[in-house]
Amino acid sequence: MSVDIYSLCNNEFLLPIVAKLNRSARQIENINKEFERVGSNVDVDFTTEINQDRLGFALKINGFKKLELDDLSVQIGECAHNLRSVLDNLAYALARLKSDPPLAPNQIAFPIFLEEKDFIVRWPKNKLEKFFDSEIIEVIRNIQPFNRKGGEEGLPVNDALIVLSNLNNADKHRLPNLVVFSQENIKFNGRIEYKSEEDCFNDGPPNFSFNCAPIVRDFILLEAKTLFPIVKINGGFEISGKVKLELEGQYYDIVKYLVDTRSYVISVCKMFDRFFL
Repeated sequence: MSVDIYSLCNNEFLLPIVAKLNRSARQIENINKEFERVGSNVDVDFTTEINQDRLGFALKINGFKKLELDDLSVQIGECAHNLRSVLDNLAYALARLKSDPPLAPNQIAFPIFLEEKDFIVRWPKNKLEKFFDSEIIEVIRNIQPFNRKGGEEGLPVNDALIVLSNLNNADKHRLPNLVVFSQENIKFNGRIEYKSEEDCFNDGPPNFSFNCAPIVRDFILLEAKTLFPIVKINGGFEISGKVKLELEGQYYDIVKYLVDTRSYVISVCKMFDRFFL
């Protein structure tokens, strides 16, 4: 996979933006290489635990083979932070067009709002005009997520800037939450052994229950209940799953999400290109 290195128009104000966009491209490449190394599915490490009175068994998740989710979470958080800070760097560069150095530089940020009323309260007209020219203010306002009305435009809550902002804010307090879905990738190669053939015949197929939630450590993925005690399980299970990024109850393909978000951030930057020419 290749992620394009991006360069803006030749203006020294934009150098930090170019550097961070280029850095984010390399970060995405590294994250993708991790998935190429382990394959599209991650092997799951688990323990088979016999139920009380040996009436069945359960599969308990211990972790994941060949892929360190915590380290991957850190890489994703760093990439998200770079992409979010690109927008703040863009706001600073735009402010420099009006006053260099800008007034109150510590107050400058790129606003991202889900609700118009919050935007008006946090970024009233006089505050915007302190930092930006009127044409720039118009562009900033027009690309706010709250302008989406549904339909083909999508909903504000699903706007790429809102999702990026949520991920960046979450990363300030904890690692991005990575989960594994494996319910479609469970194979059993073996058989259940009972004390007698009669017990096996009378028991019939075990009563299986699957937990359809994303799996994490110490998660009970599957439980089988029997009417008669079992002696042991011959053979075993093979379990693998796809790693997803969980955010606000939504699940994202990690590499695709980062590539698409970076592309959207670049599109936002390009909306302001003309002011730097």
